[in-house]
Amino acid sequence: GYDPTYGLPVVLPSSSSAKIEKNLMLSITVKADGSIYVDKTFVAPEDFSHILKKKSMGHTNPGVLLFADHDLSYQNLFEVLDKIKMAGLNQISLQAEKAFK
Repeated sequence: GYDPTYGLPVVLPSSSSAKIEKNLMLSITVKADGSIYVDKTFVAPEDFSHILKKKSMGHTNPGVLLFADHDLSYQNLFEVLDKIKMAGLNQISLQAEKAFK
């Protein structure tokens, strides 16, 4: 039967939706030649991890939207993913334009 002490399961949006707004989202684009752009600004490969750390400092659980050119090799893609993870960013959403070859 119905137990009034349990009531209805209520999911409050405050925790999940508020987090999404507060969370930093970095946009990273990798061109076919392997050049990297963070929020549309060109970044030298050796500075990439450092810049990500700097941009994400003070943010809890920052996310990454990774836009990879469909002509980018798997090797280049994995190198970029490694650098993102080295910077302490684990919320990576891969936005591939087309399937990788």
